[in-house]
Amino acid sequence: CLVGASAVDLISVNGAPPYDDSFFTDASAPTLDGVELSEPLSELSRSKDALSKGVALLAGANLDEGTEFMADAPPLACDATDSEFLAWSTQFYGPKLGPLVPMLYTNLEMPAPLCLDQRHPGTNTSVQWQGAMRSAGDSTMLCPTREMLAASSAWGNDVFWYFFIATPIRSVNMEDMAYWGAFHGAEVPFVFGDQFELSSDGERALSRAMGCFWTNFASTGNPNQGPGDCAKHLGLPHWPTLGEKGAAVIFSNTSLTVRQNLKQAICDTFAEHPH
Repeated sequence: CLVGASAVDLISVNGAPPYDDSFFTDASAPTLDGVELSEPLSELSRSKDALSKGVALLAGANLDEGTEFMADAPPLACDATDSEFLAWSTQFYGPKLGPLVPMLYTNLEMPAPLCLDQRHPGTNTSVQWQGAMRSAGDSTMLCPTREMLAASSAWGNDVFWYFFIATPIRSVNMEDMAYWGAFHGAEVPFVFGDQFELSSDGERALSRAMGCFWTNFASTGNPNQGPGDCAKHLGLPHWPTLGEKGAAVIFSNTSLTVRQNLKQAICDTFAEHPH
């Protein structure tokens, strides 16, 4: 069927499938076919029957997940005001959750990307736009990942959470990094050691650390242990399991640290008000 299908039709289906995903309708949305996937991933990840007991998980998200997808969210001016952020949030999240969101993003983690929104005037980037962008990424990617890991941890599985906050110096997929930040997928070249994407000794060191953790996890189910004992040789910090405190390893441009209760208030709010 696929071999004989029209290339135009295949491109169309991939570019605009009629399935809701992270931002209304997104190109990577899975198909609920009743065979391979019987319910949305967000629901499946909370099911006790979804994942086998004893299977470790490693997952995470990036600081600026929202930059790549803000074009799919409701329009918001780069120099948005408090009232415009509130109106955007209410439109995006609904009348119950919407008014709560701006209050969660009054103290943003820096650096934060600049806005590049051709649908609205305004050359300056306000913290309100940056807050909206961060909320979009957290609500659709970071917090659902945390929820999935927490559910699996409650079943007795070892789970490991990461938060990637390093803005790459350059990217073959993006142009001006000032507008993208630690964008969706920015960590992938670091994990796989793609030297053509790494531009400094610091980035190469970060890549070695992440490659070690991921290789260890693939080998043993524990990012701290693996053949060759690379974590010890590189002097990497111990990566704790998520646990009740929501521990995560923070991968930045300059350091590797462990942070407790990462995004707890934000993610708890989104979990309490599904949208």
